Formats: sequence, C-alpha cells, structure tokens
Amino acid sequence: MIIKIKLAQFVFVAWLCTTPFVRGCSAAVSYVGSPTFSPTLITAPTIDFEGYPDGTVANLLFQNQGITFSRDDGNSITIVDGKTTGLVPFSNLLWTGSSPPTEGSLEIQSAIPLYAIGAYIGSSGFTQSGNFFSLTAFDSTGHLLGSVLGGFGFPSAPFALFAGLQSDTPFSRVRFDSPLGAGTTAAVPFFLDDLRFSSVPIPEPRSLTLLWLGFSLMLGLGQPKVFYQKARFHTNWRRDGRETRR
Repeated sequence: MIIKIKLAQFVFVAWLCTTPFVRGCSAAVSYVGSPTFSPTLITAPTIDFEGYPDGTVANLLFQNQGITFSRDDGNSITIVDGKTTGLVPFSNLLWTGSSPPTEGSLEIQSAIPLYAIGAYIGSSGFTQSGNFFSLTAFDSTGHLLGSVLGGFGFPSAPFALFAGLQSDTPFSRVRFDSPLGAGTTAAVPFFLDDLRFSSVPIPEPRSLTLLWLGFSLMLGLGQPKVFYQKARFHTNWRRDGRETRR
C-alpha cells in the first residue's frame, strides 16, 4: 500500500513538472550570441569562404554541403577579399553589397533539416537607432518558426559579431536581415563569415531534470518523518555514545 502511494506521488509530481504549460515557457526559436553558447554549433560544420578568388559567385558554390544562398531579387551573392576591398582587415567573406538594391537581406537554404545556424556578421554602414540585425527561420513548407533579434546595430567593422539561432524543431531556410540605414528606408549591406550550421537536434535536458525534480519532491513529501528520525537518532548517538532508537 505504501509503495502504491509513493508511486502515485511520483507520477503526479513528474506529470506536474512536465506538463505543456511548463514547456511553453521557452520559445521554439532562440538567439545564439556565440557558438560556444550552443552545444551543437561549437562543433558544427563551418563554411569559411577561403580559397576562392575575389568576386566568386557563392549562390550554388556550397551546394555539395547542402547550403545555397539567395537574394530577394535573384542577383548573385559574391565572395570578396576584405583586405583587398578595404572592408575589413581579414580575407574572404560573403558580401551582400555587390549588387543593389536588396543588399540588406540574405537567405540560406539547407537541403537537410537544421537545428542551429550562425555566422560572424558585420557592416561599415550606419543604422537607425533602435534597429537591430534579425534572423528568421522557416520549416520545409515555408511556415514561419520564429524570428530573433541580434541585439546589435551597425557599424561594427572592422569587427564582426556572431549572430545565430537554434530551434527545437527543424528548419530548412533562414533569412538574415540587416537594420535600416541611418536617414534612409533601405537596409545596409553586410558581410558574413564562418557560417556554422548543425543538423543535430538540440539536447533537451529540461524534461529529465524536471523528472528528477519530481522524484526528489516525492521523496521529500513522502518521507519527512524518516529524515527527522534519522537526524534525531544521529544526535542522540553523539550525546550518550549509545545507539538509541525512539
């Protein structure tokens, strides 16, 4: 009978800790400000755009890795040498400013479902106050999964800041949008480097943790008298040197 009661307590508390209203506290898509903040991006495949001459068209260049690049107007996305162009003090990177007018956006399509993506992003353009870089994820049917703000504006050059996202549901398309330029209605062009992408599902320790929390609560609720007796017994043993049980 005691076993059944304790089992019922465990099941109830475990159910309480893992119900949908608890899960709903976290969004499906979340921002990643560093590859070290994501358990899958830190070891994910990386495209560094090195080894290609300045001006190389990158739209389908990495198709063998399942990654393609596109723009709203269908124009080319090119690789530029940052040192040669004077854009930044490092070499090859992806640059959206080679062919106006939609130079402030970039879409990445993946042939395989992804759970996390991110890259180092920057620009020498000045942006409107309160406007930030954004990333938006879509599933294979084009359904919007979520959007996150990078938390920074431009200019950032000669530095690049990491911006990424991760999702607990797979996505196949990601859109990068830069902020609006200062005094204009157009988004500023930006560069992108060291693109990381992962098809490994994001670990979900929350459910296991909550399950163990339920187990701990069950023990705490079901055996307070036992804990008290053990503590009292231990105290009595220290006082008179004998084992006494009450």
